[in-house]
Amino acid sequence: MNSLILIIDLLTLLFPQKIATQLSKHIATIFLKLNPQYTLRLMASVKAAFPALDHSKVKEIVFNSQRNHISFFSTYRFLALASLKRVKPILNEVDIVGKEHINLLTQLNKPVLIVSIHMGDFFKGFLKLATLAPKSKTIGLIKWMNSSKKEEAAYQKFIDLGANLKLFRLRDKPGMDAVKFLRKGNILLTMCDVSPQIVKTTSVSFFNQEAEFPCGPSELAIASQAIILPIYFTKSNGRDTLNICPPIDTSSIWKQKGSLSSKSKKITQQLAKLVENWIRIYPDEWHFWVIMEELWKTKK
Repeated sequence: MNSLILIIDLLTLLFPQKIATQLSKHIATIFLKLNPQYTLRLMASVKAAFPALDHSKVKEIVFNSQRNHISFFSTYRFLALASLKRVKPILNEVDIVGKEHINLLTQLNKPVLIVSIHMGDFFKGFLKLATLAPKSKTIGLIKWMNSSKKEEAAYQKFIDLGANLKLFRLRDKPGMDAVKFLRKGNILLTMCDVSPQIVKTTSVSFFNQEAEFPCGPSELAIASQAIILPIYFTKSNGRDTLNICPPIDTSSIWKQKGSLSSKSKKITQQLAKLVENWIRIYPDEWHFWVIMEELWKTKK
């Protein structure tokens, strides 16, 4: 995958963005055809999630999802390196569904944990979201990948757009620091479709099977008495769309008896159901079919 990303980076530097995106999708197709075992693994996950689909539809979802996944890196690279003058018109073209939820949370002035998944050009959605954030708040991001110059340039865009930014690294086990950060009334963004091999999980129902789903976001929200704001990014009628879902208030759960793990289980199940619904509607825009089999493997 690292070699693919390097190729995509090079294409993005050499060609206009739209052409680089199309070339990236062609490369994804070639990659899947040259790696049949990997492709079959993805198809098995899609088939398990959608048992009623025939072989051709399953294959179509796999190829489209991986084209979206690989071409994402082209958009990411472009947004990282392009001037703010070029980026702003792109963000202006992003539609927003559910903006009233942002307005409500701004009025409540409470800590907010934004939870999302790797779907569509999600980084573009995050930048759009940054333009909506109150300037009085600091936006935190929990990152699970290692830092790089490209990433530094990408997240500089948050600052260029006027956001106060703070990065947390998953490898640094930022739990307590993140709780303190949220309790100050700030905004924190994290992903919940991460491999269960690298994060804490709890058992929930996911696509009608028992799954080990990441519970960190739920525990973090409850411990900091934050409001969870679920969001996802898709194309709707050919237009990039940031979808903002109704908030989940966790403040009352903190006072309930029991361990943090037990109190977070209900919220984690609620998030898992939301993620499942998003994937059911947009299966070919979710990047991470590869982790589905990991989610379904129960702990011994």
